[in-house]
Amino acid sequence: MGKTLLTIYILLASFKAMASGGEGGGHIFDLLWPFINFLILFGFLAFKMRKPISDGFTKNAKEVEELFNHAEERSKEAKIKFEMYQKKISGIDSETTRILKEADEDSATFKVNAQKSTTENITRLEKESVNKVEQEKNNMLQSLSAELIEEVLKETKSKVGQDKDLQKKVTQSLLAKI
Repeated sequence: MGKTLLTIYILLASFKAMASGGEGGGHIFDLLWPFINFLILFGFLAFKMRKPISDGFTKNAKEVEELFNHAEERSKEAKIKFEMYQKKISGIDSETTRILKEADEDSATFKVNAQKSTTENITRLEKESVNKVEQEKNNMLQSLSAELIEEVLKETKSKVGQDKDLQKKVTQSLLAKI
């Protein structure tokens, strides 16, 4: 290609030399050299810039494709999250109903357990009070019995101490038992 361009350049130079002979108005061949210079410059620039321009367009195409894929992935993620939140929102009513039902069951169970516990406590306290009253009654009876025996012994001692005849009988009775 380089030889072809050189040949064309030499031929055009000879045409230039032939065309410059007369003085007259401008001739079409006067524009030939600027046109050739333009073609050479444009051809050279097109040849050298073809690869970087192609790479730039390829790079931009890849970036646009990556951006599109990323946006598509984000869109899918957003749809999944949206569906998940929709399910959660639709499940709120059933969840609320379930929680209220559990709370009612728990309160009913607590009420039954509280009544049972209260009844057991009342029964236990009644038994304890009956036992306590019985214990106090027994203590009082023992105390009264001890006082009564003491009083009887005191009376007996005083009667035996006053009556000499009775003292002899008691002494003989005690000696007989020994």
